[in-house]
Amino acid sequence: MMRRMLIMLGFFIAVVAILGGYKAMQIKAMIKKFSAMKPPPVHVSVTTLQEQFWPQTISAVGSLRALHAVDLGTEAPGLVTQVDIQSGMYVHKGQILVQLDDRQEQAQIEQIKAAVALAQANVRRDQMQVAAHALATAQLESDKAILDEQKAQLVAEKVAVDKKAIRAPFDGRIGIVTVNPGQFVNSGDHIAHLQSVDPILVDFSLPQSQIPAVHLNDPIDVEVDALPGQKQKGKVLAFDSDVDQVTRNLMVEGSLPSDQGRLIPGMFARVSIETGKPVQWLTLPQTAVVYHPYGNVVFVTDHPVHQGEQAKVHQVFVKLGATQGDRVAVLQGIKQGETVVTLGGQLLKNADTIEVDQTHAPSQDPSLAAPNEE
Repeated sequence: MMRRMLIMLGFFIAVVAILGGYKAMQIKAMIKKFSAMKPPPVHVSVTTLQEQFWPQTISAVGSLRALHAVDLGTEAPGLVTQVDIQSGMYVHKGQILVQLDDRQEQAQIEQIKAAVALAQANVRRDQMQVAAHALATAQLESDKAILDEQKAQLVAEKVAVDKKAIRAPFDGRIGIVTVNPGQFVNSGDHIAHLQSVDPILVDFSLPQSQIPAVHLNDPIDVEVDALPGQKQKGKVLAFDSDVDQVTRNLMVEGSLPSDQGRLIPGMFARVSIETGKPVQWLTLPQTAVVYHPYGNVVFVTDHPVHQGEQAKVHQVFVKLGATQGDRVAVLQGIKQGETVVTLGGQLLKNADTIEVDQTHAPSQDPSLAAPNEE
């Protein structure tokens, strides 16, 4: 009995050993198969690192402002009899914009003119009588004083009449007109906004460290969102008298043509100022840089590759410089002629295999290197 149990136990152990060995062989084969498998290559775009000439510029942001701007209002109350302007129209200096009822003042002027004429006649008669020693000099002086008083009243009444006519203080464009004929207005009531059109000013601020590089009449380029891709030429017109104690920035005023009125006061503006001759830099699209807290990285291929070709990559830490538009200058880490991944680097790690696909490669056009406002 014992012998039979030992035989069965031995047989069971043999079967388990055979099955365990077979399973171990299967697992070993699977491990070998999976270890032989390689991940598919990452599709990326690449570029060959080249030098570009970049202008030395200072970038800033600011706002457009009219050279002259004023809220038109009435100095004297009265009834509006005539509105000679429409919203948005161009007016000239001295042009009557709104006329108030001045009939009472005009009648007062005629009355005072008659009093002046009478006073002048009295003075002439007094002068003849004084010459004939028939009138005291004191009477002549009294009548002269009356004449002077009447003339002063005439001037004052003419001023009152002038206040009834609201005139343009300078050439410019009228905003929205808010009065109508027949409306009664009080002193100071708003009529419309008037702004000069050409030239237009741009106000922007510069850090105090950049102030020595900018001078009066330096050329500036101005861009606004309303005219994308168009640079308006202008010049530095003036500097503020002091640096802001909070931001340590200095306010700078520039002047430029209004481009036939397409530049409107209040628009957001990007300003760039050339401060020297162009400098040659190694540049990359900013999409080529993988930014990390411990350093900025780019991926470089082991050999030059073209569309559809594969290669291995390795990461290189780089030191970056100035930016212009969508490109960044590389100061250290890579050299001219190396092939660098420009799109897809965020998916890579050391020794990965890539396949070049230039379908969505960043543009290499240097003209797109517009000054960066950041």
